[in-house]
Amino acid sequence: MIKQEGCGPCNIMAQEAPTKAKKNGLEFRTIDLESMPKDVQPPYTPYFYIMDGKKLIEQWGGADLRKLTRVLNRNKIH
Repeated sequence: MIKQEGCGPCNIMAQEAPTKAKKNGLEFRTIDLESMPKDVQPPYTPYFYIMDGKKLIEQWGGADLRKLTRVLNRNKIH
């Protein structure tokens, strides 16, 4: 998850997303938008990527917990 400092929706998702990812057998990482080069920053935050090594499986943005749950369920490991 890419989050921005001072972003309320990012803070909410940062609390919920790791638990949901772990439940679906997925590793979870958080990256601060401010630490990223400008040319690779997503258009808005929070922003999510599901990767398999270097292969991009899915990406989406926004603070919708239902969408997060649906995407994670669709990409379960176990």
